[in-house]
Amino acid sequence: MTPKDLHLDQQIISAQERLAQIQQQANAPSSINKDLLSLAIAELSTALEELSVMAEELHQQNEELLGTHQMLELERQRYQDLFNFAPDAYMVTDDQGVILEANHAAQNLLNIRHDYMVGKPLILFVDSGDHGIIYEQLEKLQKLLIEGGKNFPPSTSQQKKTYRTVRLLFQEIEVFLKPRQKQLLPTAISLAAECDHQGLIRLYWLFRDLSDVFDELRLRKQAEEQLKASEAQYRLLFENHPQPMWIFDPQTLAFVAVNQAAIAHYGYSQSEFLAMTLVDILAPEEIPVFEEKIEQYRSQELPLNYYGECQHRRRDGSIIDVEITSTRITWAGKIAYFVTIKDVSALKQTQQKIREQAALIDVATDAIFVRDLQNHIIFWSRGAESLYGWTAEETLGTIAHEIFQRELLSQLEIGLQATLEDGSWQGELEQITKTGREITVASRWTLVQNLFGHPQSILVVNTDITEKKQLEQQFYRAQRLESVGTLASGIAHDLNNVFAPILMIAQLLPLKCKNVDARTQALFQTLETSSQRGANLIKQILTFTRGTEGQHILLQPEHLLKELVTVIKQTFPKSIEIISNIPKGKLWTVQADPTQLEQVFMNLAVNARDAMPNGGKLTITAENRMIDTTYSRKHIEAHAGGYVVVTVSDTGMGIAPEFLERIFDPFFTTKEIGKGTGLGLSTVLGIVKNHCGFVEVSTQLGKGTQFQVFLPRGEGAATQTITKAELLRGNGESILVVDDEVSVQQTIQTTLENYNYKILVANDGIEALTLYIQYEQEINAVLLDMFMPNMDGLITIRTLHSLNPNVKIIATSGLPANEQDAIVAGAETFLSKPYTAKDLLEILAQVLATSK
Repeated sequence: MTPKDLHLDQQIISAQERLAQIQQQANAPSSINKDLLSLAIAELSTALEELSVMAEELHQQNEELLGTHQMLELERQRYQDLFNFAPDAYMVTDDQGVILEANHAAQNLLNIRHDYMVGKPLILFVDSGDHGIIYEQLEKLQKLLIEGGKNFPPSTSQQKKTYRTVRLLFQEIEVFLKPRQKQLLPTAISLAAECDHQGLIRLYWLFRDLSDVFDELRLRKQAEEQLKASEAQYRLLFENHPQPMWIFDPQTLAFVAVNQAAIAHYGYSQSEFLAMTLVDILAPEEIPVFEEKIEQYRSQELPLNYYGECQHRRRDGSIIDVEITSTRITWAGKIAYFVTIKDVSALKQTQQKIREQAALIDVATDAIFVRDLQNHIIFWSRGAESLYGWTAEETLGTIAHEIFQRELLSQLEIGLQATLEDGSWQGELEQITKTGREITVASRWTLVQNLFGHPQSILVVNTDITEKKQLEQQFYRAQRLESVGTLASGIAHDLNNVFAPILMIAQLLPLKCKNVDARTQALFQTLETSSQRGANLIKQILTFTRGTEGQHILLQPEHLLKELVTVIKQTFPKSIEIISNIPKGKLWTVQADPTQLEQVFMNLAVNARDAMPNGGKLTITAENRMIDTTYSRKHIEAHAGGYVVVTVSDTGMGIAPEFLERIFDPFFTTKEIGKGTGLGLSTVLGIVKNHCGFVEVSTQLGKGTQFQVFLPRGEGAATQTITKAELLRGNGESILVVDDEVSVQQTIQTTLENYNYKILVANDGIEALTLYIQYEQEINAVLLDMFMPNMDGLITIRTLHSLNPNVKIIATSGLPANEQDAIVAGAETFLSKPYTAKDLLEILAQVLATSK
């Protein structure tokens, strides 16, 4: 019960008490007219009863008002919660735009606390480019307030208690907000104004985030703005727009308006256009298609905004490809369609060109494909199909490194990061094809961006460089062998100077000591044999280093191979089965040194034997083979043409991959100490290279090894016999011997003197020139070492030639590679160290014979 209700009850009780007093006075004797008094009391009693009823009714009304008040309070709290936790951003400002309240969504949208926002102008959080929109709406509000009763009418005292006015000022206007520490945020704003019963103005702002649908809303906004524009503004835009535009009546299909761009583009005048229908500008083949849409236009079944493509015909009869965008509008009170035309004839031609370029991509031999940023393949060219073996249907949508298998994820991550940062990356990748073939590719990645400049995908162009890498390996191996050969040559030169006197002395001792016992003679023979073995070892080193060419003749390899098979069948263990396939009389001839070829084939056979300690099969075959340019590109030393191919294969233990690249290195061996010098295969390679051939090796652990020797085909008839020159004695000729090694000097001098020659000895080039000037008329020939102190052999040869152009010079060296330089400088011939007495006497006899 309210205080007002309590006060009313007390008044009723007081009135009742007063009525009782009046009744008592009325019953008392008095001069007052009792009848009138009784009547008054009765009326008063009735009034009191009515007052009591009214009090009860008022009490009930108060109870109802109290309940209503509580409900209103709950409703107000509910709406306050809806405001605070609404998904869209709401703000309340006064009529000047100062923020009075903001919900949680607004705080999150601007990334600003509530206490910082309240009291700040809303314009503070709006992009400067959109301030005009906010100010414009606030000015409109001020005008509405000034107009007074038209929009916010003045209220009477009664109206101030009950009257509220709300007016929507605008809806869905785009502005950009400025969130704290974030990029500008596109939003759509709706604004409503409220004037309460006290005359206070409140503005209610609704902000809707348009980040995800910004482009779509912008297009819709543009369309809506065009539709809502005034006729004058619309016509100005319509007339001056660079794209052809028109408006047509869907019932008659007649043009009701066309702009200047349409008139210029199609060639019809405005009056001609307005006298035509849409059918008149369609290409003939488009008319049946358009007739199906006529009823849709008339019944408005087409969407409000419709897009399509078709072909139009201009006044000159030319056909153009166009894109049409039509929007249903109201024009002069009737439904019409506003159409925008875009001539895409050039675009169609460009697309055709792109298709042609795509066809060129398919023609390209490189593997071209596109992978997205998650490494899924989204494009696969014909070149990729050709290189890898997988079709486009098999690869599209799959993860690239799962297909190629051997691609390292770490390398892919590096490539991806570099591409995203720098826009491109290139490197080499090890991959595997569908058939399991391992390949190496030069991979070039280019980042592809979308229209907004964001990374979209990666274009990959892979070039197969497997053959190139193989050639590089062969080249690097050749370089390594050349370096090792250079070192070996230097060692061989010094060893030649050591073995030269030993070998000649070993041959002279039996001549000097003819009366020694048999034991001493045997020792002489052992000395000669050992020194010969040492000299042969040096020759192997020099052969590897391409230091000696040997005596090349045109021969038939069939005979050498058959002799080889005969020898190894007699000497190899019986646990090794010898298989040969050497065609009789069919092999081409080769230009070669027979002794060196014998050494090549024997070395390979011995290696095969050693690889089969427990027995196996040794197979020797020979065949004629033509090599084409495709094969030659894969082998750095091969050339297109005919080759005799000799194959030596075994079923032994095979060669481990880590050793395969080193098997031709000199002194490299996997045999036990004392069972191999490491010169066998290096000698093979050196001899074959000297014969302009090459060697191919294939091996498999536990299954065996195959060596193929390729020898170029020779021209002409093979030499049957080799005539050996007879040993000749001298006729007292004088020979100038020039060598800085004393042991070599003494050995040569003793040998030549024993065979009837006169000897002059010089220690270097300077001393040789002195002796030659002094005894020029007596000296018949000069035996000259190429490596000497003070003045080397080349300078000495040139100087001797300047003194006497007819001087006969025999150049000697432990490095046969110096032969060419010596001949060019003026030497008559060249003698390679170490040489025997027989070699020296034969070449000396030949040189002296030419001077007679």
